[in-house]
Amino acid sequence: PLNEYVNDNRTAENRARNRGVVIETERVVPAPKPRPPKPKPKNVCGPDVTTELIRVLEKVKATYSAWSWSKKKTACNALRDIPLGFSAWDINDLHNRKWIPSVYGPTCAKGNAKRGPCDPTVQVGAMSSGCYHAGAVNYAIFGVMMKLCGRSRSYMQFLITLWKDNFIMGHATNAPESRQWAAEGYLNANYPANLRWTLIAVPGRKECTKCELTHRVPFTFTWLPHIKNGNKERRGRWGRV
Repeated sequence: PLNEYVNDNRTAENRARNRGVVIETERVVPAPKPRPPKPKPKNVCGPDVTTELIRVLEKVKATYSAWSWSKKKTACNALRDIPLGFSAWDINDLHNRKWIPSVYGPTCAKGNAKRGPCDPTVQVGAMSSGCYHAGAVNYAIFGVMMKLCGRSRSYMQFLITLWKDNFIMGHATNAPESRQWAAEGYLNANYPANLRWTLIAVPGRKECTKCELTHRVPFTFTWLPHIKNGNKERRGRWGRV
């Protein structure tokens, strides 16, 4: 400011000092940026089983076609036997499904929770939303069998409700999916393997993104008392041997 000096302004030395400036610096350390939250693991569906599902359902139809009348009758009666009828049929690989996360995890069949919406699931069909509970897809074979045996669709749904919503399982969370898959099998039982099976009408689990892996191991099926775990039964009622 005017008239303010560091030293007396009478001598050349002091005047030189008064013409100087003092520069003070200050280091400003920015506050550390907060770490971004860890992203939640994606919900990823299980493997694509479309091809193996079609094959096993076609095998069921071919097997039934080759049976004698008496063998067909015994197999059809087994489906409505209560309570043993509930274990008289299965796509074994979809009923016993622990292999899905053990073989295809952690890439597929995973979720952002220990028992998330994508555990255990499988991909079926060409649509990206075609992710389903493996146990529900298993009911497609029940639909095929009931159609082959000439049972009504309403009776089929009655048996599923008896099992899923009342009898043993209480109110199973996959009951609606199971009924839909049984209906899908029932409606497609008279069709040869074609694109109908790859354009499934059952709503999928949209929260599960598509798995890019395909399951290539053939499925086996059970239809008691003649076939259990893909093998012919030789003795014992309902294959309980």
